Amino acid sequence: DDRSLSSTSPIFRLMLTDGTSVAGCTGTVVNNSNVCISAGHCFAGSPALTAVAQFNVPMSSSAGVLNAPPIQHQYPVDMSTLQSENAGIGLDWAAFRLHPNNLSQTAFSQQGARNAVASTILPGTTLRVTGYGTDTTPDSTFNQVQQTATGPFVGFLANVMTYQVDTEPGDSGAPIIREATGDVIGIHTTGGCNTPGAVNFGTALSYAAITTAITSL
Repeated sequence: DDRSLSSTSPIFRLMLTDGTSVAGCTGTVVNNSNVCISAGHCFAGSPALTAVAQFNVPMSSSAGVLNAPPIQHQYPVDMSTLQSENAGIGLDWAAFRLHPNNLSQTAFSQQGARNAVASTILPGTTLRVTGYGTDTTPDSTFNQVQQTATGPFVGFLANVMTYQVDTEPGDSGAPIIREATGDVIGIHTTGGCNTPGAVNFGTALSYAAITTAITSL
């Protein structure tokens, strides 16, 4: 696990609850209308599912219990805007808007946004994945706080991106970033590179359904 602590403002911890359990994923603000992207499978819970975007997340407790940031750094997801797909690798994405925080501030005004683009890149291009994956090293205070890692792009297969960048559960929905430009070019959805030569998987933003959803919100 080569991830290290980071503090990229537009990338948030996505906390979801169906009333009985809580799960954590990752998301990113991608434009000034507070449109965000994440993984579709993160929203595959109960119809009563609710979600909140948490920015500026503090370290977890020594037992790995997640600590929430101050309320002004939390923005409820407008579930009425959610558009998503959860149909397997390459067909896994979500787009939605955020409500303002308790001070009537927007996430974009406080945190900014990452530029989301559909891009063709060459194998070997350096990619970065930044998210809120689980962790117990060097200790449990690193659990589901923002960490980042880089690695090479491997290839495309239709809507599927493959790459060798370290991720952990909780990084689902994290932006796949082209390191040279800082643009988001995909959404991390599936871990698989836990053996030498293996890869992780994400949904490319060249998938028309995603760009249509972002434009329509």
